[in-house]
Amino acid sequence: MPSLLDLPPEIVEQIIFVLAEKEPPSAKFIYEQPSESLLNPGCHPLKDLSCVCQVLRRFCFSSVFSALKVDIEVVTGFVEFIESSRLAGRVDSLVLFSTPGCLGSKFIWPRMVEVVDRVDAPSVTIMLPPSVFADILPYDLNLEHAWAFDIDYQIVHLKMPRRTVAPKTPENAVKDRNVFALRPWTHCTYNEGSSVKVYSTYEYYFKDKPSPFCAWNFHHFSRAMENSLHHITSLDIIAVFPTNLWWFGKGITSMPNLRSLRMQLAPTPANNVLDDPSSLGKCQPKDLWMEFENLYDSLIGSLVNGDTRLRSIEHFTILDYANAALRETIDDVVGNLLDEWERDPGGGSWTRLREDPEAIFQ
Repeated sequence: MPSLLDLPPEIVEQIIFVLAEKEPPSAKFIYEQPSESLLNPGCHPLKDLSCVCQVLRRFCFSSVFSALKVDIEVVTGFVEFIESSRLAGRVDSLVLFSTPGCLGSKFIWPRMVEVVDRVDAPSVTIMLPPSVFADILPYDLNLEHAWAFDIDYQIVHLKMPRRTVAPKTPENAVKDRNVFALRPWTHCTYNEGSSVKVYSTYEYYFKDKPSPFCAWNFHHFSRAMENSLHHITSLDIIAVFPTNLWWFGKGITSMPNLRSLRMQLAPTPANNVLDDPSSLGKCQPKDLWMEFENLYDSLIGSLVNGDTRLRSIEHFTILDYANAALRETIDDVVGNLLDEWERDPGGGSWTRLREDPEAIFQ
């Protein structure tokens, strides 16, 4: 019977190329509700193929390990495997996670630094319970109302161009426990999860969601992050029905080179939070959509009215526009507010029009 191994190596390599995923599994779920589905994204034909025999394993090896996920509490043997397999610098995407009830700062931070240094991936996705983010940041988080939001996980995705020389984490970043200073990241995606549950509580609009960007003291935040976020040029924010985004106005002051901002404030069609009675509780759906419209109206108003914190932004995208059911609502909110921005023909994305300096003096 003919075998795959009877084919020329070039053909086998082409088959592997086709089977290899175009993007890491985590990229498919990063805009959904943070959950363990990010860690168990389903079947992987290439991994299955690599288990057939030793020969095919050698063919598949580098592609199979181009994306890794690591439970930060269980790294025994992992670092040694990376070194013995010579995978350092060959991994495209690294997912680091921990579960509720994890070991805490005494173990999480040093293990994270070690794994990031050894793997040297240009893309790192961190999925942790909100309270655990406090163990990898140099300031105290405001967790006073965490009970009202009842969030299992949040996601911070950091990315930068791949380098030829693998840098070590700066000593000051290690000492300060600052995940944003691990590398000179140029992109950040922050998925803070759903706020729907808080709408069932009294005076929900006064409650602050637990967040890596929501510090107890924003003076401490500003000092600690003064030079940690200045490399960031693009930022994606996923916040399903937030009650406010006041932390955004504070945090963006530490991103003077931010050029691209993309926002998502509603669940995707794959997210069933609005069909889950346990999440909705006593929530009135009209409150959710009222906050959705108010927040976009406020944000767009800040963009067009010259808010100094947003002047560097050249590109603005409403990711919710991909949902056909929301386009009319978004168009009503935007109205003519962004008339001085060039709108993408597909809708949902705008580019700031700058005055031509040469034209001014003609």
